[in-house]
Amino acid sequence: MGVKLQGEDVTWLGHIAWYSVAADSAGVSQVKLDDLTSWADQLGVPLVSRPAPRTSAAFRSATSELSDRWTPTDGVTQELSVRQVRSNDDVVVRHIILTTTDSRRQHIEHTKVAEVKFHRPTRQKQGIKRGSERVTHRFAPDLEGDLLTRCERLVEQLQGAYAVRQEYVMVQTLRKVVRDLLDVRLEALALRRSGVYFIPAESAGFLPRVKELIGRFGPQAFLEYMPLVDSPQQRRMLADAFAAECADHFATVESVAAMEAEFGRDKPRRERLAVQQARLVQRGDYYRSLLGSERLEAHVHLGKAADLLAG
Repeated sequence: MGVKLQGEDVTWLGHIAWYSVAADSAGVSQVKLDDLTSWADQLGVPLVSRPAPRTSAAFRSATSELSDRWTPTDGVTQELSVRQVRSNDDVVVRHIILTTTDSRRQHIEHTKVAEVKFHRPTRQKQGIKRGSERVTHRFAPDLEGDLLTRCERLVEQLQGAYAVRQEYVMVQTLRKVVRDLLDVRLEALALRRSGVYFIPAESAGFLPRVKELIGRFGPQAFLEYMPLVDSPQQRRMLADAFAAECADHFATVESVAAMEAEFGRDKPRRERLAVQQARLVQRGDYYRSLLGSERLEAHVHLGKAADLLAG
């Protein structure tokens, strides 16, 4: 059932909420990792998982934006760019490539002029040794003059961009922090193709703290919310949204079951799906109580998913 708004003859089902976490063109936020965890502790907002420094991701992001383009002579264009070469448990390797385009002779030439490497943290019996990671570079032996200067400048830019990304949280990580808070702490229900979430009334007291946390991410980060008034249309909207979430879950379970039939049982993934199944069943009980229905369409999908998981 809905909840009475204080002093008003109207009931509401919960809140609808929406958020944004913007970034600069390189995807870097204004939030330091230590600040994020400190703010969460101060506000009493337990993070679902505390982001760890992703040094290899910082290297990949830093190299992705490196380039230099110029015209040494009429009709000839040269450009330095970075290309991925390989990645394994020890290193991530990128090459700096010089591309020369001669429009008069319709000729394009590619030359490797430098190699940059990210050396992953050393692995010990006690775990990963933080701080042992490093970035190295090596220029082609015949590199000289203006081209050498340009390559040196590009590597300097890489070192600076990598250092920034180590210190600050990537925006994609902040967005995952928010999604996890909505999903786990606030039990949010995503309303399809709208960027809007339904927050159950029981989580209302937690919303201001989450709003304050997101607001600290920067001037272009926010969480806004407003009460969702009870009406037949809003009830239908929530029932359809929850049914869609359960349908997606069943489709995933069905896909995993089909893969297992061909390649064998995937125990870790099956365990994760079982946890998700239990959470959706619990939510289903909540929505059945909230919406006053004995059986929602969502329960059909959950029942079929349960049968596959029990097989």
